[in-house]
Amino acid sequence: MSIIETYKITARTLSPVHIGSGEKIGKKEYWYNKKKGQVGILDMQAFYKGLTEKKLLNEFMNYMLFEKKQLLYQWMNTQNITQEELREWTKYVLSTKDAEIESNKNRDILLFCKNAYGMPYIPGSSIKGALRTCLLTAQILEKLKKNPEEYREEKNKIIEICEKKANMTNDKKKKELQKIEELLEQKEFYTLIRKNEKEELENREKATMDCMAGIRVSDSNPLDIKKLTLCKKLDIPRRGKEQELPIYRECIKPNTVFTFEISIDTSVWTQNGNAIPYTIEDIKKSIDIMFSYYQSVFLDKFQEKNRYQAGTFCLGGGVGYPSKTVTYPILGEENWKIVSEILSEVTNEDRKADWESRIAPRVKKCTNYAGRTYDMGICRWDKTEKI
Repeated sequence: MSIIETYKITARTLSPVHIGSGEKIGKKEYWYNKKKGQVGILDMQAFYKGLTEKKLLNEFMNYMLFEKKQLLYQWMNTQNITQEELREWTKYVLSTKDAEIESNKNRDILLFCKNAYGMPYIPGSSIKGALRTCLLTAQILEKLKKNPEEYREEKNKIIEICEKKANMTNDKKKKELQKIEELLEQKEFYTLIRKNEKEELENREKATMDCMAGIRVSDSNPLDIKKLTLCKKLDIPRRGKEQELPIYRECIKPNTVFTFEISIDTSVWTQNGNAIPYTIEDIKKSIDIMFSYYQSVFLDKFQEKNRYQAGTFCLGGGVGYPSKTVTYPILGEENWKIVSEILSEVTNEDRKADWESRIAPRVKKCTNYAGRTYDMGICRWDKTEKI
């Protein structure tokens, strides 16, 4: 018999959060008013219809093909397009006060996930992925407390792969490291006992053995489009000058409340005599263990001023390597050089470590909003209600 416990979780963004839809738009698919500090995302169907009615479609095609420097908003002004017409052709407007668009660099905008009605939301898969990382990290840290040699084999394999500079390509290293990560997840999560139609035990390497199958996470509630803002990628080193990069993302603003549901189906675990691995309290506890570790081994080394409360977790894109993997717990802080090697040759993250401060990666991922610098993608679990 299925026994499902469902909880409504109320959370909030503490900093800008980006959940990419996989879409991006170029400089000629939005208008940018530098004076007002605004970007307008066009409804392309309404835009083309309007241009056709004004007999400007040929002029626009010439602009698309031959004009390299002029911004779309500037071209519109030369065609005597009114503000009223512009509003009719615009889906929504974003503030760019903290992300001034540079005319001489890449000006693509990475779009946020939206539902069929154009409203932003946070996918349940993104939330569950973040919770999965928290649970995995917490389990590894707890086991290491009891037995420091628990992951000695995995640790040695990672170090061995990273030190094979001459006889292993970067692609090969990446595949080997991914294999170790997959085996780690199998070790920690593929713990279910399941039987097939013949009442034979299933192969423990199959994804059907994943105990996380008992946890379902819904998408968040739809959010008001006004909760979106435009943010620019900002890398902040431990020492030296911060670097703004011409990467623009639609982000949910800080202090935005969102809700989602977690359903725990205990029958997935108990039907073949499995123990129940996680309660809602275990999930929330893992969040605190994970973030406390992340704060101590990484954020604090940047003289982090923010002291985050219980329930804080990382979510979405651009939050940085240490919050997305279990490399640090497995290797230990003393092996930060190996982390640097992984970053340098295997991932697309920052390619250097800060050797004096003993930090890898050498920068933390941030952005600006309302005149303030934020760590990217920080949220807080505020409330749990059983429903």
